[in-house]
Amino acid sequence: MKKCIRISFESIQFTAFRYWIFAVLFILQSYSLAQPLDQDFLVTNGEVQAMARDGNILYIGGMFDYVGPNTGSAVLIDVNSGNYYTNFPKVNGYVYTAISDNNGGWYIGGSFTKVGNSFRNNIAHLLPDGTVSNWNPGTNGTVNTIALSGSTVYLGGIFTQVGGVERMSAAAVDANTGITTIWNPKPDGSIFAIAATPSVVYLGGKFQVVNKDLPTQASRSNLAAFNVSDGMVTSWTCDVNGFSLTLPFVVYGLMLQDNDSSLYIWGNIESVFGNTRRGIARVNTYLSNSIQSWNPNVLATSSSSIAGIVYSVVVSGDTVFIGGNFTRVRTTTTIRNRIAAVTKGGTPTVLAWNPNISADWYDSNWYKPEVYSLRVSSSLVYAGGIFNLVGGNRRHNLVAINRTDGLVSNFDPHIANHNRLGFSGNGVFTLLLEDNKIFAGGEFPSVNGVTRKAIAAIDLQTNTVTDWDPKLGHELGLPSVQQIAHYGEKVFIGGDIDSVSGLYRRAFVTVDKNTAQPISFLPTSTFNTLFTLLKVHNNKLYISANFSTIGDSVRNRLACVDLLTEQVTVWDPQIGGFSGYETVDAIAFSGSTIYLGGGFETVKGIIRSRLAAVDDVFGNPTSWAPNNGNAQGLAAYDLEVNDSKVYLAGGFSQVGSTLRNCLAAIDFDGNVLPWNPNVIGGISITRVYDIDIAGSTLYAGGDFTYVNGLLRRNIAAIDLNSGVPTNWCPKTIGSINSIIVNQSDKYVYLGGSFQTIDDDPANCLASYKDPSIITLPSTFQLTVSVNNGWNMVSVPGEHPVNQNVLTWWPGKDPAANVFKYQGGYQAVTSVQPGIGYWMKHLGANTY
Repeated sequence: MKKCIRISFESIQFTAFRYWIFAVLFILQSYSLAQPLDQDFLVTNGEVQAMARDGNILYIGGMFDYVGPNTGSAVLIDVNSGNYYTNFPKVNGYVYTAISDNNGGWYIGGSFTKVGNSFRNNIAHLLPDGTVSNWNPGTNGTVNTIALSGSTVYLGGIFTQVGGVERMSAAAVDANTGITTIWNPKPDGSIFAIAATPSVVYLGGKFQVVNKDLPTQASRSNLAAFNVSDGMVTSWTCDVNGFSLTLPFVVYGLMLQDNDSSLYIWGNIESVFGNTRRGIARVNTYLSNSIQSWNPNVLATSSSSIAGIVYSVVVSGDTVFIGGNFTRVRTTTTIRNRIAAVTKGGTPTVLAWNPNISADWYDSNWYKPEVYSLRVSSSLVYAGGIFNLVGGNRRHNLVAINRTDGLVSNFDPHIANHNRLGFSGNGVFTLLLEDNKIFAGGEFPSVNGVTRKAIAAIDLQTNTVTDWDPKLGHELGLPSVQQIAHYGEKVFIGGDIDSVSGLYRRAFVTVDKNTAQPISFLPTSTFNTLFTLLKVHNNKLYISANFSTIGDSVRNRLACVDLLTEQVTVWDPQIGGFSGYETVDAIAFSGSTIYLGGGFETVKGIIRSRLAAVDDVFGNPTSWAPNNGNAQGLAAYDLEVNDSKVYLAGGFSQVGSTLRNCLAAIDFDGNVLPWNPNVIGGISITRVYDIDIAGSTLYAGGDFTYVNGLLRRNIAAIDLNSGVPTNWCPKTIGSINSIIVNQSDKYVYLGGSFQTIDDDPANCLASYKDPSIITLPSTFQLTVSVNNGWNMVSVPGEHPVNQNVLTWWPGKDPAANVFKYQGGYQAVTSVQPGIGYWMKHLGANTY
């Protein structure tokens, strides 16, 4: 990836963000037919910003700390092994609620548009074998809660239609047909909780009026009871007031107990009918405003006035298990972090059971450990949420805890959380326990994965994460990687990092490709700035960052290191400018010419605004100057040379005096060519971040909507002759930062910040087939004859780079060097395709 634009959503609550995601999913649902996404390819839990391929190894870097199988956000897990069932249908959005259908299947609700191969808007019915039933009411907004009573399914959330019928945030549908019933309570806000009896349905959430605009309209604060027959509000009242005004709910959960005479109420609660009840309360259903004395008094901190949040409650015998976001129960000195057990009767006693759920998140401002769902068996308490430590043991978002002593069991499915999406509240939201299986749904992309901080290596033959793990770190948060390059046994990494395997390294590290251990490279250099370029070419590493020295040499923002000697070369373009951002973001090579793109204004004091060409020996600028000193805000993120043309990708609307949106082709004389894909329509600013060329097709990824007038969502394959996109048309939600085309298997590897492709889950990493790619032969034969003495020779263009000269010409004169000519004769020990070399051979031979 060449540039990554990040948007902060600090002020957006997680629920509001869900609804935005749903809207985008809903709009795009009908766009294009399913395409060949490899749904078994691995995913990450955060943005992929860079990729590099070395044979069968794909290196990925970015803002993630997890890599694992693509499971979607709902899984069925074996309680003994912790492994997920691979035949369970994948959900392409988020799952916030799930209940049993009492016949071995499940009703699930949330914010999604597809379950398995069936399109379902936010609500679905799964049969015991995991198939999706024909039951399909569909809503036009998020479903937060579901309840089943008899033959009726009650829904709550934020929506305005159910099954095409107007319903405001609450509705009832037939459990068999899915048809919306006449039940219509019409609250004026959101619903998060439902508890149903054969005669009364209780709704909790965030609202002030029910039966809105009906003759029975009534004031009810966040909790109300309704007749089963028609949804009209009853006379029963019990107003609940919230503590935090920023949360989208006051009442998060409801549960009937004691033959429906007691109602547990929990959530973001400060008081119930004027009585202080923090986090949770219990009231009588047979009398209005009849609050029980039972009061666990859940607190967020040691302050006696700051209420904690309760997300889940389970009653088992005489014990009430409570999960949420709190640190104290009953008193300011009784510490219980996010989970607690209290007695059910009278004045509750806090039990000694204390699992202590917490997290050592790398970005504490983004995440707060919380428990969202609890389920209890005879011997274990299952807790789901967002956390990574339980009693000091590493457990990720789902844990099984012994009921007797509060210690964790061996159960460890390692469920990923979405990393740095800019909102809190992701993880496991709902649990169901049946037989030896546990259903988990929430905001997660994967289960049974591994921890990898900011960089990982994937074996493309086995589709597994390798053991290679540099263990990058950052003292202020999770590290991120923006640049990856490799050469021989070395992997070069650039990013926002400050350690590797516990050793201090800032911004740039070199590690062994086999052991992942740090390697001494440029040991006298210290970097304190992010790298915008790491590129290996012809045994040299090209580096750009905001530095003024590297090694023992003065170099301004751009340098070249000979990888055979590990010394900085004399090549020195002397990048300069006036904007404060003069680094190089893109580089491409053609013979003895090197093309540069970035934020610079001058090269060796000569005006070359944002684009330049220099020689490969000294870095002297050539006459190639497409912008003619007029950048027009041009941002170059990638450059590729193909067929005597330089293809430019970025975020621009003009090259020189020629109008071009985000993609352009320039000849070797600096003329902008007629080729014009006209890329437009990004969510923020239209950009093409990365391009790759295979045959006569250019693959482009970024943040855009249209290419040459045709709908192409963030990814397109464009004909190099006409500029018109091909029929290859993946549909992504989220930007594409990096593209690698694998011609041997016809797959295009995609990295970015997307969550779905073609309505199927694929979080930030994907492998997508293009059948039109011309497959390269795995082996082919080329016969070349050489004479005795000096010969001009080259190597086939599709062979691997950096081959030793003796690999190609074992009969060469051992006393004579092999030379290339670029501003003078240069001795080489390895060669690259497409370059001519002088080689002295002992006698004639044929290879």
